[in-house]
This record gives sequence, C-alpha cells and structure tokens, in this order.
Amino acid sequence: MIKTTYKVAIEIDEKTFNIVVREPKKQDKDELQALSVSHTELFEERNDLSANLTKLSEEYEINKQLTKESDLIDKAKLLWEQKKLNKEIYDLQAKIKEHDKSASSSSETLETLFEKRFDLLVSGTDKEPLRQALDAGGVSYRDLFVEIGNLVIKAKEKK
Repeated sequence: MIKTTYKVAIEIDEKTFNIVVREPKKQDKDELQALSVSHTELFEERNDLSANLTKLSEEYEINKQLTKESDLIDKAKLLWEQKKLNKEIYDLQAKIKEHDKSASSSSETLETLFEKRFDLLVSGTDKEPLRQALDAGGVSYRDLFVEIGNLVIKAKEKK
C-alpha cells in the first residue's frame, strides 16, 4: 500500500501538536515551483549584476596597470576608458544596492516557500495552534519541515 498522508506529532516547547501531512500533488508542486521561480529570477538577476561588476572591476585594474607602462598617447586613451569604466562601475553598484533593497534575502525567501508548503500540505485540528506556536516561538517553517521529513521517513519505515 502506498500512503500519501501521514499522521505525525510535532513537539514544540513540551507541547505536542498532532497534524496530518500529505505528499504534494502535481498542482501543489506547480504552485510551489511558480513561487520558487519568481524568487530564483531575482537571485539570478543579482548574480548577473555582481558578475558584471566583477568583470568591469577587473578591466579597471588591468587598465590601471597598463597606464603605468604606457606612453603619453596610450595613457590618455586608457585614462578616458578608465573614466567610462568608473561611471559604469558606479552605476552598477547603485543598481545592485537598489536591487538588494527591493529583493528579499534568501532566508526570507526560503521561509516564504516553506510557509506556503505548510499551508498546502499540513492539515488537522492542531494546524492553526501549531502555526501560532511557531510564530510565538520564532521557529522557522524550514526547521519544521526538516522535523516533519524525519517523522515521515520513520512512518514509512514502519510499514
């Protein structure tokens, strides 16, 4: 027999919560994936900006070394290029700062995904009291799902 729901007991601060956890359905997986993709795009954009900044900074440093070893005409060209690189670097740093302000941190994003997973996959009469205990105790939903995962593995082994 293949089980898709598991009754588990979670203990937080010596209080036990009996909940039912089910395996995600295709629709649940799609919803979680869509939420994940939107956050992944933000991180990829940030990584692209950082990579571009690194590239420009390296170019700047190379030009800096070249100016030390160049004649006057080449130096002038390199200094002009340095001026443009400086502006590009400054603009890119400003974009990264702005991006960081608007994007949530990775831990907040993960917490959001695990909270959504909790909403979709957990049921039972103790669901809301468990949510309140998590929030009151500062326990993350990610930690909760690590524990739930361990309990589900044990339940599967008991078969």
